[in-house]
Amino acid sequence: MMNMGQKGRAIEQIGRQPCCDKVGLKKGPWTEEEDQKLVVFLLTLLILLCVWMCLCGFGLICLLLLIYWSML
Repeated sequence: MMNMGQKGRAIEQIGRQPCCDKVGLKKGPWTEEEDQKLVVFLLTLLILLCVWMCLCGFGLICLLLLIYWSML
């Protein structure tokens, strides 16, 4: 079904625009190397968060996270 635009012109709205296609984007399951990179990244963040919690206390971490997310 076609929508009618300004001045009665037909506008097709089927699928994505070609400008949205990501050239070179890898699709499908992750490789073992990508899995390892993600695990290392998340563990590093976990360690840093634990260090911050030990140094500053849990209340300050909550405040910092609240400030960070409110700025986005």
